[in-house]
Amino acid sequence: MDGDGQHDPADLERLVTPVVEGRCDVAVGSRYCEDSSPGSTPLNRYLVRRALIASLRRVLGRIYTDPCCGFRCFARGAIRRIAFRGERYQGELEALFEAAANGLRVAEVPISRIYMPGASKMGAGRGRLAGRLWVVAQYVSTIRTKARELRRTGSGRPRGFGARRAGAPPRVLPARVP
Repeated sequence: MDGDGQHDPADLERLVTPVVEGRCDVAVGSRYCEDSSPGSTPLNRYLVRRALIASLRRVLGRIYTDPCCGFRCFARGAIRRIAFRGERYQGELEALFEAAANGLRVAEVPISRIYMPGASKMGAGRGRLAGRLWVVAQYVSTIRTKARELRRTGSGRPRGFGARRAGAPPRVLPARVP
């Protein structure tokens, strides 16, 4: 759970339930799995999120509607298998790649969408624009590094996600928990 007021503690039970019941190994809160419209999302965050969704779909073969949401729940066995190496904004993406590499079941759980003006400190230490660009650079670096690791080890693509015919659209597994 992030500490900037973006996550409603009332959503915690909904997030934890699929893990406790054994329906998934990692539950990722999603502010967009029920409504993908921008709504109150700041434009820069909306555009970055859309780019990340496309990148992860291409590399992992999955659609995550809110890949950078920090509201997550991990089963004990899952957290032991995920190697977090980044120090800032990489953790959310690392967890998705590590889950894929380790064959963990990841599910998105609908949560409230809360954006309070000025509450986020994302990249604030570097100035508003420079800070946002720095965060995007961290995301790009993480995706490149983790994609290389997956290619090198040959792991990470869900079953049935081998080579595709040229021009064929990627097959996507559902990630949502009702």
